[in-house]
Amino acid sequence: MNPPLQITIGSADPNANPITVNELFALLQTVISGEIIGSYTPYILGHDTPSVDDQDKAWIELDTAGRAIAIKTFYAGAWRRVYNGMIGEIRGYSGDPSADFNQVNGVYTSGKVGERYDGWYLCNGLNGTPNLSDKFLLGAAMDNVGKDGYSNGWQAAITGPDGTVQGYKTGGRFIETLIQDNLPLLSNAVPGDAPGLWIYGKEGKDGTSHPDAVPLVDTNYANLKPNQVNLTQNLTGGEPGPYGKNPPTPVWTTPPFVALGWIQFKGY
Repeated sequence: MNPPLQITIGSADPNANPITVNELFALLQTVISGEIIGSYTPYILGHDTPSVDDQDKAWIELDTAGRAIAIKTFYAGAWRRVYNGMIGEIRGYSGDPSADFNQVNGVYTSGKVGERYDGWYLCNGLNGTPNLSDKFLLGAAMDNVGKDGYSNGWQAAITGPDGTVQGYKTGGRFIETLIQDNLPLLSNAVPGDAPGLWIYGKEGKDGTSHPDAVPLVDTNYANLKPNQVNLTQNLTGGEPGPYGKNPPTPVWTTPPFVALGWIQFKGY
């Protein structure tokens, strides 16, 4: 809604005697005045940066094709966009940080003043942002099923190896080393033998003969029962002990991904 305009007409000099039309208009200009009631800010529409005289106005910035791309006001020495995010909001960023962010000691930090990402900060632990470097963002338990989605910070309800649901604010890993402690048991170990994973050949765990089974013999460890292979010892380098002398090569467990920079809006 446009603000109201108040017009005031005063009293003319009783001795005034305008003879021509121009003299009449000159007299009226001395007694008629107008005033905008309330707050009102005019605007500039264009591509070029407004002049110093127009810094009390709003600027609707156009690109070279005449399309509106931003609404800006002059604040703290620069033309600043109207907030383009909520305070604390986090987004994915796919651009070139050298074009949009300031660099301090080799690390990109805050968005350049007056530019597209003014008020945004890279989430690298600086300027009060969370450090989301090398992290996936995972949806929290917002339905409060399993665990409350928010408990002094957002958390996801994750079912652990023991089958219980736990609340995790962060977690995961890029690689996993297959050792006895984190391998699922395919069968129970034979009493008297080393614990681990076992594949049975013709002779089963209970001693029953299985004539259709393929014999598997561990030629490196003759002390093991015939037709059995201890996978745990093989995976851990073939040496006794929880890890062996030559631990196995870790397995890369990271799912398919695309890397983006995470940014947080903190305002001007």
